Amino acid sequence: MLHRNMTSDDRTSPEDLLPVPSVPAEDPPSPPPRVYREPGMNDWIVEPPGNRDSPEGRMVFKGERAQHEALTYAHEKFGNARFFPY
Repeated sequence: MLHRNMTSDDRTSPEDLLPVPSVPAEDPPSPPPRVYREPGMNDWIVEPPGNRDSPEGRMVFKGERAQHEALTYAHEKFGNARFFPY
């Protein structure tokens, strides 16, 4: 039968260890903007996050590349997106 010894061979004393820097508490991340298709239409909508104002407000994208343009806009403007495909 194989036995393992779970003790550490490290002989470093606690005084020799570097202190762990404290990380200040950050604000929780903002919710991502919503990207979704307009029901019954072929338009794609980008709504800014609730806690972040956007001078443009809600953006509507139309055309064949509307989904791609909406997602690209959300990532460029807000850094991320919450995508609802249909």
